[in-house]
Amino acid sequence: METKSRISLDHLIRSRWIAVCVLVLLAAALRLHGMSQVKRTGWDENAYAYYARTWSKEGAAGIRRLVADYPHDERLQKSPLPLRVAFIAAGAATSRLTGGYTADDLAWLSFCAGLGMVAAGTLFAREMTAEPVIAWLTGLLLCTSPLAAGLSLRATQDSFMGLVTLLALWMFYRASRCASLFHCLLLGICVLVGFLTKETLAFIYPLMGCAMAWQHCVEKRKIAWLVVVPLIVAPILYFIIASMLCGGIGNYVSTYEFYGTLQEKLGYTTHYEKGPWDAYFVDFLVIAPMVFFAAIAGLAALQPPAKENAGLRAVPGAVCEWMHCIRHAAGDQYPAVAFCRLLPARGGCGVGLQIFEAIPAAGRAFWGGVLRDAGE
Repeated sequence: METKSRISLDHLIRSRWIAVCVLVLLAAALRLHGMSQVKRTGWDENAYAYYARTWSKEGAAGIRRLVADYPHDERLQKSPLPLRVAFIAAGAATSRLTGGYTADDLAWLSFCAGLGMVAAGTLFAREMTAEPVIAWLTGLLLCTSPLAAGLSLRATQDSFMGLVTLLALWMFYRASRCASLFHCLLLGICVLVGFLTKETLAFIYPLMGCAMAWQHCVEKRKIAWLVVVPLIVAPILYFIIASMLCGGIGNYVSTYEFYGTLQEKLGYTTHYEKGPWDAYFVDFLVIAPMVFFAAIAGLAALQPPAKENAGLRAVPGAVCEWMHCIRHAAGDQYPAVAFCRLLPARGGCGVGLQIFEAIPAAGRAFWGGVLRDAGE
């Protein structure tokens, strides 16, 4: 009887779909109560709701009109650019389902995207590590992250962008391993949707470039150029779509030039770039999806049978540490000194992780988190 119960428990732990279902339900239970408690009065939230209503009524012509009015309308100038059409279109579809075009209706898209991030993160971690316990821990980190949970209750593009970024990294990982046309196509779609949601998706390109360089130089494996094609085609398609919405390439350039000048004048941006929100924002959009995996020591102390793709896992994590150093140093009074102080701490953290190679996966995950916090 005891043997059967052990087999049953082992099956529950090892089943990736049971893990996904349990963790998604847990995340929904933790966040659902907050959906009715949050007051969504932010300017960006109501601007996105207005954009979604415009898209639903007028389509691309409405977005083109908003872009044309942007340099002259002070209310629009306080809002995000209306070129984030992937999120706007998804928000319009969500609003049609919920029956209204308010920030509260749009927040359900962020809520669903947050749950999708839990599911995708759990499956991605399981695929990278082949460790069920690591996948569970990754899912729990995604469930309980205060930042991810908080932003999944807002009517902004953050959760949606986080999900798209994570899916792009996952599809890149898969395409790098097998280079099938299907996975390369999915990679291109994810990257295109990411660019059409927020231009900061470009920040994951160095991660992917480092992974391909490691694969070529260290692992002596040929780079499948089929993987590179969607990474080139997707931003070109984005540029074409955005230019069409702006009414031409010249208008596209001038729109972003004007948008750039606003960032130096708006009280909203000048206030928050001095505080912690700027760091959290960059974390969530660019770094957080990889940190959830890189922060787990099981990725630093790789063991068979998943050793053959070590470079694809280790390099993005290392680049994340560098980005953390640069980001923290940039906000210091003496950036160069801060960077020189942070980098050895990060390096020491990485070396320390290797010491725990002989410890079981769960132990490595726990002590990896402790070491990484010490590196802060």
